[in-house]
Amino acid sequence: MAKTWNMVLEGGDGKDISLTGIDAIDIIGAGTLNSRYITNLKWNITNKPHYKAIGRVKSLESSTGEKPDVNSVGVILATAASEEIEMGIIVIKTAKGRLQVLALWPDAFASACKNKKERYTRFIVSLVQVPAFFAKVSIILPKP
Repeated sequence: MAKTWNMVLEGGDGKDISLTGIDAIDIIGAGTLNSRYITNLKWNITNKPHYKAIGRVKSLESSTGEKPDVNSVGVILATAASEEIEMGIIVIKTAKGRLQVLALWPDAFASACKNKKERYTRFIVSLVQVPAFFAKVSIILPKP
């Protein structure tokens, strides 16, 4: 059974949101996002109305018991504009300021990426270069 990451997000209406992502190592390897990528993502949050910074991460725990500091954890959740397909990643900030991809969400997106790794690459690139690909993007970045 694949390692999973269980995340709880603070919901805007007072109700928590729970997500379970599939560990990224077996799907895409050790994927990271650099500071330039993060800067471009922040630009989209500021300039694209369908990109929103949301709440905060309340908890994250792996199926093997790992519990990273929630201040170092973030999430990017998106819905494709054309097909209303949900996709997302759970990330953690590294000592070098990069975002390490921990997990892919939901299971269908993780499976699609495992079968064709270019789907993950297309998702990551589209987040900063093709914002119109998405109907909605919700982001929590780790604290600086």
